[in-house]
Amino acid sequence: MELGSERLNAVVVALVMTMPPGVVIIGGRVAGAPAVWIQKTVDGLRRGSGDAAFLHPSASHHDRLSSGLLVSTKNPATAAQAGKSVASPECKYIVSISYSGLGNRILAAASAFLYAVLTDRVVLIDPSNDMDGLFCEPFPVTTWLLPPDFPVSGYTNFSVDTAESYGNMLKNKVVRNDDDVSMAAQLLSPLVYVHLNHDYTDHDKLFYCDDDQRLLWRVQWLVIRTDSYIVPGLFLVTGFQEELGKLFPEPDIVFHHIGRYLFHPNNLVTRYYQAYLSTAQKRVGIQVRFFGAHLNSPELVEQITTCTQNQSLLPEVLNAGSEPMTLPASGSANSDAVLVTSLKSWYYEQIKSMYWEHAAAR
Repeated sequence: MELGSERLNAVVVALVMTMPPGVVIIGGRVAGAPAVWIQKTVDGLRRGSGDAAFLHPSASHHDRLSSGLLVSTKNPATAAQAGKSVASPECKYIVSISYSGLGNRILAAASAFLYAVLTDRVVLIDPSNDMDGLFCEPFPVTTWLLPPDFPVSGYTNFSVDTAESYGNMLKNKVVRNDDDVSMAAQLLSPLVYVHLNHDYTDHDKLFYCDDDQRLLWRVQWLVIRTDSYIVPGLFLVTGFQEELGKLFPEPDIVFHHIGRYLFHPNNLVTRYYQAYLSTAQKRVGIQVRFFGAHLNSPELVEQITTCTQNQSLLPEVLNAGSEPMTLPASGSANSDAVLVTSLKSWYYEQIKSMYWEHAAAR
């Protein structure tokens, strides 16, 4: 094959891989903890600022913010509000559990932030699963990350079966949402878990009802687990609709605004982009998505490569034994950068190896 007149095509394949953490559920509670573990754990949070010093924000800030959008805005993540003790019942918090894929974690954090704005809460993000390493801190001179010594050590194991979840407390009639709000709130612990994951129950879904929001308003600490974008559900709450209408006259672009406000890639992500993606003439994104138990599938790799090559998204490769390519003059080379996102790095390795071991044919 005569390739002397062809232009050299360099193909760079990069990977974004998100791995879901293991979740261990033992009878709906943290192993070894009594049924009243939430009440006892949170008691210390209500004794005053001396006992809750770990919630004070860190003054250190090493990442560079990507824009000036955040400098002059009110900071919903600041733990100390107008001279109030961080352990004061007047201060309220929402903790967002970070798990599942990267996209799920971003959607969960954005949802928790908007809920915090609507309910006058401080938002704290679980730092696990790289949430502390992917993004710059969005709020100057403070942090939105949950401190590592947060006393509820088993919160990442909360699930649909957790007996102390709001939905299960309604189901088991531990609390009623049709009671007098002040009386019902006295039956709730200062910390309540809200399960809004994909497997949530009808009782969990009552979170989106006005009566339940009036009750949850009185809870100091909410811990929420979701792998979804719950913002559309917040628009169903009558008590939120006026404020949401003022904040977002166009509801379909809520995430656009929240995303620009919150999610600024840290320096490592920026360097990665500059090294592998910024100089490419063409950038191609491939998401390998599968559900349930999944073994490595050569057939799926074949489907991906055939589709991308037939649509001229990626170049074909030369078979072994083909004539070597003639290098073009300096400055005339093309380069394609491929970003592969998947829960399994095997697919990235297969696509990368194909272009590492074989020359591009165009």
